[in-house]
Amino acid sequence: MKVGENFFGYLLLTPGAKSPNACVWKAVQLTEPLQEALRQNPWSTELSEEKITAHLNALLQTLTPSPTYCSLMLIENVAPEDASWFRAAYRQLRSIEHPHLTKILYSEYEPDTQRYILGTEYLHGRVLSRIVAQYLPQKDWNWAVKLAPKLLQTLAFCHQHKIIHGGLRPDSIVFLESGGFKVRGFGLLGLFGGPLSPKAPQGGGVLKFLPPELWKSGQEPDERSDIYSLGMIFYYCFCGSFPLQGTSPGEIFQELSDHHTPFPSLAEKNPQLPPPLVQAVDGMIQKDPNKRLSLNEALQLIHSLSPSASPKTTTSSPEKSFPKPEDNDTIVKTQHLRSQLIAQIQSQKSLEQQIQHQLVQIQQLQEALQDVLQKHQIILQYAQESVEQLKRLERIMEKNTLQEDPKRLLETSLSPLPSSPETLFIEQNNFSALVYPVQLDPFLKALTVEIEGEIHQENLPSLRAEFSQLATQNTPLFLLDFSRASAQDSVYLKELITGFLNAVASPSCNVLFYQAPPSLQQLPKDKSDFIFYLHSLQELSSYLQLYREKTIAILYPTKMKDFKQLPHLTQKIIKQGYRHLLVDLSKVKALRGDDMEGLLEFHHICQQQGAKCAISSATADMKTLFKIMNLETLQNSYPDAESAINDLKDQDNFSLFSVYEFG
Repeated sequence: MKVGENFFGYLLLTPGAKSPNACVWKAVQLTEPLQEALRQNPWSTELSEEKITAHLNALLQTLTPSPTYCSLMLIENVAPEDASWFRAAYRQLRSIEHPHLTKILYSEYEPDTQRYILGTEYLHGRVLSRIVAQYLPQKDWNWAVKLAPKLLQTLAFCHQHKIIHGGLRPDSIVFLESGGFKVRGFGLLGLFGGPLSPKAPQGGGVLKFLPPELWKSGQEPDERSDIYSLGMIFYYCFCGSFPLQGTSPGEIFQELSDHHTPFPSLAEKNPQLPPPLVQAVDGMIQKDPNKRLSLNEALQLIHSLSPSASPKTTTSSPEKSFPKPEDNDTIVKTQHLRSQLIAQIQSQKSLEQQIQHQLVQIQQLQEALQDVLQKHQIILQYAQESVEQLKRLERIMEKNTLQEDPKRLLETSLSPLPSSPETLFIEQNNFSALVYPVQLDPFLKALTVEIEGEIHQENLPSLRAEFSQLATQNTPLFLLDFSRASAQDSVYLKELITGFLNAVASPSCNVLFYQAPPSLQQLPKDKSDFIFYLHSLQELSSYLQLYREKTIAILYPTKMKDFKQLPHLTQKIIKQGYRHLLVDLSKVKALRGDDMEGLLEFHHICQQQGAKCAISSATADMKTLFKIMNLETLQNSYPDAESAINDLKDQDNFSLFSVYEFG
């Protein structure tokens, strides 16, 4: 999706809020007059999104009548059952009209992509939380007293028509610039699998307005849930804070679980409020849903307030607090700005004509270049016939200069690391060994040893010493290439390689023999567990696939940015073929909101891709969070990484391969 795109009959203008599973756009309906205006006033695709937006806004101001703006929300990964419930609810919502309910313009579900597209009227104004921030320092609550019965009546109207909001919070109420307010977001959390789902947006403090009963898995919202959320909104309007003391999901859950301790009364936070108002708000936020006041009971208490009992104020209502044009100067300035925008559009048309002329010249130049390439085709054919000879010459030159310049690239069908200090050249008479690291995938590095020539008996002791030192390198894989070794099957080569295998330092290291001579295919049985024979590069690919499936990828996040990168890294690891992932939290003191989101995405991606995942070194507080989110895999975390590794090895028979740690 991009600015200026035609999306289901709507022209996208400006991107809005965005989360991993949803995005919102300001758009306008593509009417016939607008389509005609776009055909007459096209724009270059090379322009930036800001310039395209300015071009479209200027064009829309010239249309009569004014176009209809809307908000388009695109939600990914919506389960069919959630979509069916949501569509039924929105059909009911579209069938009714109320001045304080956001109008539904478009609703569609794509079963193949599991995408839900929702279009609503565009609300130009401010959310309730901004209004509270404006009026609270003035200790002015009269506007909220006037707003309360209107919200209660609006919610009662919805409940009469069997419509449940299920996620009320201050950002659900928008005060319009033209006056009045509207409620939005009915049933949206259902499309994300519920408010506690990893896919659900957590902005606007949604958990602080969530009633205790909805923290239980599988519990559906009802009228009592909406009453609790609206009561929390009133509590926030009249004192600017919440009765909940906790900030993290675990702390909030523990407070809500204590049914014997009621919330602090609103009167304790704001003694200036009249008793009927306090009684109404306290009754709406009871932890036990069966003890909460009904909407009619709360409405009667607020209506019982006399004018003298209401808080005194000299401030106007927020429904009418938006600035209006004060005189004709504003109109003159607007017309001047419009003239400037039209002039910019005309200038842009001239620029586009120049670009089109340049494109024609470029096309002519490309045709000329094509003729030149055809003439050089014969020369390239002759050059290709000399490639093999050049490669052989290059290898001879590398042997002569490698000790002076070890950073040079070596000829190989893999991916050498040219700047590594591990690059080495061993040479004795007619025998040579070329040692260099190769990157088998973005996470796995091996040390390659290319063996060439024949070993003489007098050179064997010094070569054994150098190969024993080479075996102490800390690497998960050694790849010994015998394709250039002497055709004669030397007993000295067998002695050299046997000594090398005995000196391999890491017990979890694997050694690959590529095109090994017959004498090396009959090694002692105690070496057969970690030696693998390959005859082609295709067999190497098969081995690497099996190696990744039997390798545990361990990740050690330490900072916030590590958790943010965790979902992307998880996808990358699984894409390479690794099927066992472990996140060790030994270096993390506590999990924050963004950290938890990264872990939830890690868990979701592993389940979606069929990979095994585990958590180790989690604290008691972390395990409480996992329990709240109903994540059984993460709840059963291991005390440390070693326990997790041993358990995974026992489960999946990790008898051949090592544990590999990702930085």
